[in-house]
Amino acid sequence: MPLRLTTAQARALGIRPSARADRPADGMNRLERGFRDAVLAPALARGQLLAYWREPLRFRLGGRCSFCPDFAAIEPDGRLVLIELKGGWFRDDAKVKTKVAAALYPHFGWLLVFREGRRGWSVRHVDSRGIRADPIIVPWINGGPP
Repeated sequence: MPLRLTTAQARALGIRPSARADRPADGMNRLERGFRDAVLAPALARGQLLAYWREPLRFRLGGRCSFCPDFAAIEPDGRLVLIELKGGWFRDDAKVKTKVAAALYPHFGWLLVFREGRRGWSVRHVDSRGIRADPIIVPWINGGPP
């Protein structure tokens, strides 16, 4: 088993740590872990979701370009919803990939979820026409009844 150093330990030894040195074993960042813990797990416990997975699918968009949504969830009616999470900013290449994926694979539900500070989550619907400007209410994300 290789020796694993924390960022602080590596710096103390004069070693430049990698960017992933302090990343947890599950590979999730804080935004993904927060969404899983605050939204997906409670919705599963309440029966508002049948199941969820982290990065379960990779979609080919063309050439060597692909897109992997952060989460997939199955709603009680059997619909598969693909969820892309974004923190405070949204780069242009990520916007294009999200729009193209939704246009190429319209049989899935596509949601773009932004973290809204301490207030919760803002949800946008994505379809073949692009990312909707107005937020939508998704009961299992916004904490409401099913």
